[in-house]
Amino acid sequence: MVMAQPILLGRSRPLSQTQLATLECLPIFLLGAAEGQRVGIAFNFNGSDGQGEYGFFQELGATLQPHTTYTLEVEIGNITSATAMNGAFFPLEGFPGYRVELLAGGMMLEQDNNLLSGTISDGEFATSVITYTTGASHDLFDENLGILLVNLNQADPSFPASDIEVDFDNVRLDASPALAGDFDGDLDVDGADFLDWQRNTSVGNLSDWQTTYGSVLEPLGGLQSIPEPSSVWILLGGTAILYRKRSRL
Repeated sequence: MVMAQPILLGRSRPLSQTQLATLECLPIFLLGAAEGQRVGIAFNFNGSDGQGEYGFFQELGATLQPHTTYTLEVEIGNITSATAMNGAFFPLEGFPGYRVELLAGGMMLEQDNNLLSGTISDGEFATSVITYTTGASHDLFDENLGILLVNLNQADPSFPASDIEVDFDNVRLDASPALAGDFDGDLDVDGADFLDWQRNTSVGNLSDWQTTYGSVLEPLGGLQSIPEPSSVWILLGGTAILYRKRSRL
């Protein structure tokens, strides 16, 4: 998996030797990639922290539509230290942080700003999930949706000598019709939604529940998935990013 367009954020010039490419997971991630064989990597060497964020951006063909719930899921990988096939060692303990954004017309609709940090062990993935629901009106209707995956490029204070990398895999965006009065998001309007409204009236308008009570919607299914590319490699001073897991004593 890799997004179509590498990006560097908050800088007038690229970070030195920033690598935005793909990587075969085994044996660095014990269970391999979440989907396919490769993952997208956003990498830089130790000492680059604090010099700007970087990552991947994809603009989709689909556009923002009314009365729709969008669910974006991305596997976030915390790579473990590894040795290249030529013997070069990459210290990768720790985690530099990430951000996932759902966009429309280049504007952020919703984000996961590093919520999984501290919960992903070295060599493992965890799933980032964000949702966004539109109503009857929105300034960005019919604007193209987009997905942004970012390495925050923050040194982990517990591992100050580590290189900086976040891995991304299995990006999928689902669009399902949103039903007014469906306060619990289960695609029907029933008594459970009324109970939700009683507990927290800010979830929506009671008049919506009264108007649509008894209505049921079927999900539209997956909107778009980001496919895995053929082969994309970026060289680090002539050293391909081909790792083998460091043996531990």
